[in-house]
Formats: sequence, structure tokens, C-alpha cells
Amino acid sequence: MRITLEFEINKEEIYKDKNRIFLSWLKFFMNKYDNRLYRELYENGALEKDYTFSLYLKRGVKFERETILVPEKKIIMHFSCYDLQLGLSFYNIFMRSINVEHTYKDLIIKAVKLNVDREEIFTNDYSEFKTASPIIVREHKENNNNLTYFHDISTERGQEVFLKNLKAMLIKKFGEEAAIDIDLLSVEIIKSKMVTVRHYDINIPANLCALRINAKPYLLKYIYLSGNLSSMSSSGFGMLTVIKY
Repeated sequence: MRITLEFEINKEEIYKDKNRIFLSWLKFFMNKYDNRLYRELYENGALEKDYTFSLYLKRGVKFERETILVPEKKIIMHFSCYDLQLGLSFYNIFMRSINVEHTYKDLIIKAVKLNVDREEIFTNDYSEFKTASPIIVREHKENNNNLTYFHDISTERGQEVFLKNLKAMLIKKFGEEAAIDIDLLSVEIIKSKMVTVRHYDINIPANLCALRINAKPYLLKYIYLSGNLSSMSSSGFGMLTVIKY
């Protein structure tokens, strides 16, 4: 399911850690309107979440050192979820949040409009995508979170870690019966731009890119809707739009 939400904010300047702001909004209303879902997703330890989002800050936006200027005081959130039942739960939460204010520090944000968007249907064994939110390629050394490295997806090592992470995640999702399909999956980076994103007060290297993924349609659908080709997808990274299929 793909959903677009339009937000109004009370001032022209927001914190640079913009994904954190809207993750706070999402978690607040989930906890308020569907506490069972909130506990399932956020109080059961590390859990793979099959959704992501991207933010569009409208015209005239200007990035400062610690803040972002948003002259129109409007922000668009594009939300994507793989599981239809989970998507319907989010839809109901979002609908109940319309015109209800949420405060994050000194910023007031309010969802004012919601639309359900058309999803792409995959019938071929390949598709070309572009990123609507950056891809983060994260590597844990020796399964130790304190030994974490972030890679540029345009490098050989970055692509190696990216593909390894993607295939491991797909095996975890679809099981060993999908192992042959997953092993045959390949990714070609068409173009890439390295950017720095602020997440929980940490600057993280990430990539905006166009890429071609060769895979079975059901795998393409999952990657497209879940955003789980990126680390930290549920925090607003790895959302894709289709440019060719």
C-alpha cells in the first residue's frame, strides 16, 4: 500500500533530523490509536519492519548547518507498506490523525490531507528504480553494533555489502524455499550520488541513486513496497519509485 500525507507546520524552520520528527509523529499516533500494533512493532526487540517513507519539503527549501528552512510550511510524506493488512492499520491510524496536532520540541505538525496512491505491478524479472529517500548501506563487523561501518554504494565494497544485506534480508523474509530466486537476484547501480543524512544527531553517509534490479516479480514487489533494501528503512530510508519495468 502506498499513501501520501500532506502536513502543515507552525514555522518555517525545522530540525535537520527531519526523519526523526516524522517517526515521532508516526509512533505517537500509532501508540494512541492502535496500542497493540505499537507494542508489536516497537516493544518486542529488534524487528524487521516492512514499511518505509520519504519526505518532500516543497519549493524553496534551504539546508542550513543544523536546520532546514521550509518557506511554504508544508511537507509531503510518501508512505509505503508491503503487507496489505498492516497497510490498512496504518491507513486507519493516519485517518484518525488528520487535523490533530502533534508537538515535537517547539515544532507543531499536523496532517491535513491523505491520499491512497496507485501501486506499480511487476510482471517482468527486472525493474529500474530511483530513490525517493536515501539508501544506507550498513555493515556490522563481527555481529557487534559498536563496530558499524557505512559504505558508499557506488564502490565495489559498498555494492558487495549492499547485496549481501539484501539477500540475507530476503532469505529471512521468504525462507529457504526462495533461496534459488534470491541467489539469482542482481543489482546494477546506474548512477549514484553520496549524501550525508542526519539521524538521531548522527551524520550518516548514504546514497541517492538509480538502480536496476533483476529479480522475480514477487521479490521486486517486496523491495519496492517495504524499502528493505536499505538499513533503517522504517526510519524513512530506502523508499523507491519505478522509472522503468
